[in-house]
Amino acid sequence: MAKTSELLCERWVPLIVRELLLGSRRFSDIQRGIPLISPTLLTKRLRQLEAAGAIERVQSGRSAQYSLTEAGWELYPIIEAMGVWGQRWVVPRASVAGVRCRQSLTEDRVEQKSWGESPSLVTAISALRTKDFRPTGS
Repeated sequence: MAKTSELLCERWVPLIVRELLLGSRRFSDIQRGIPLISPTLLTKRLRQLEAAGAIERVQSGRSAQYSLTEAGWELYPIIEAMGVWGQRWVVPRASVAGVRCRQSLTEDRVEQKSWGESPSLVTAISALRTKDFRPTGS
């Protein structure tokens, strides 16, 4: 558990994994889903996830694409549980304090936020599973 926490408890890592679960593949797509992360820190976290075997990086010409490995896909229930817990215990309190919060990963996102929202994690994963989508090499 300690080794898992060393990776997953780094700032931004769960959100990066969430973006990859939702289908982001390019650096710019991942960064767009996490607007407050700096490019330098995103690069560092992607390298950490790659070194841990959770993602793979494929260079294609001048650009790179990232995808989850089998180990990365196994993080889905953890990321989903974090979203559920946050929606239940953190978002209501933050909303009461007047803080603008994103919706839970598990809610269907009908309404677009001003800075863009992705479909819910559950909806996205369900769609991917019905298409029998798995990352190559898994």
